[in-house]
Amino acid sequence: MPSLGIAAPFLPESDAQVLERLPWTPGDAQAREARARRVALANDPRNLALALEAAHADVTRARAEGDPRFLGYAQAALAPWWDTAEPPPEVLLLRAAIRQSLHDFEGALGDLRAVLDRDPANAQAWLTQALIQQARGDYAEARRSCTRLLAAARRSTALQLTAFTCSSSVASFAGEAAHSYGTLRAAVEAEGDAAPADRAAAADRAWILGVLADMATRLGDAAAARIHYENALALAPRDSVLRTAYADLLLDQGEAAAALRLLGGETRNDGVLLRIALAERALGAPALAAHVADLRDRFAAARLRNDQRHLREEARFTLELLHEADAALALAQRDWAVQREPEDARVLLAAAAAAGDDAAAAPVREWIAAHRVEDVRLGVRDSGRGGGE
Repeated sequence: MPSLGIAAPFLPESDAQVLERLPWTPGDAQAREARARRVALANDPRNLALALEAAHADVTRARAEGDPRFLGYAQAALAPWWDTAEPPPEVLLLRAAIRQSLHDFEGALGDLRAVLDRDPANAQAWLTQALIQQARGDYAEARRSCTRLLAAARRSTALQLTAFTCSSSVASFAGEAAHSYGTLRAAVEAEGDAAPADRAAAADRAWILGVLADMATRLGDAAAARIHYENALALAPRDSVLRTAYADLLLDQGEAAAALRLLGGETRNDGVLLRIALAERALGAPALAAHVADLRDRFAAARLRNDQRHLREEARFTLELLHEADAALALAQRDWAVQREPEDARVLLAAAAAAGDDAAAAPVREWIAAHRVEDVRLGVRDSGRGGGE
């Protein structure tokens, strides 16, 4: 592999030169609260309660907006405890969440094991562990983690739907998609339409609705998926994971204009910008060339940082917008080694087909058969079929 040159750092000509305009509006309560926390923490950096509050808020915002800078803010808040031999369990939980977001799954799982060794009933640790195991395609271990979460939920009514969503989600990837969707949808409907009590409850509800939307998408029920996405986004309108997943559904339905309206002009997030470019390609929009060039630069910069978070998106970009099948296949294979979700499988299968490399698709077909994966996008409509076409 050829070596990559390191670009020279950019030096501003003066202190007054604007380097970047950060997203902010006068009514942005979260931004005001975050600034206040950072000021307080700068004056008292070893205040654990304040550091945990700041880090949790930043991790939540990083996930919602897809902005990795908030992960850096979170790590900075936890700096006094980050490298200590035995950080407090709350710090370990947040360090695991940060590592999870950076796709350092092994590091995150190590932190979670340390938490669970000290506190075997820690519900957040079991849930985070289950989600990582699910993303890696390790469904047997994810089921076990969800089972432990269900046990913890017996002592907390507030946790019960979250725990049931955990187990339903894992089962939906392993031959029980239709049943899991039906039972989870019934459980959500039984909860009623009462407004969530606070921001955290709204985020939890949006996550659950997103799980339902994903299940419906894999089952081929686009109409139901739309409803779930709309309801989830009503609770979490800035959630980039929900927006990109919904945009993918709209693109698959041939509704590029609707996808563009959904995504708006937010181009800071790489995943969002990729979907904008895909919609622009379908519409023949003049901004496409500039957005393709921007994405090319962003992925090149990520490679220089050894940033592994967007391998799936880079593979899709390379295949669908650059039309470089062999390069896309190599990226999709690297992605598959780290993360094994249906979206990862879809990109690898498409890249292998475009490259004319049937052998490269074999690991995905084996995964589909072994786990009885059901996903219409992979050509698998029920668990009795053993591979994607």
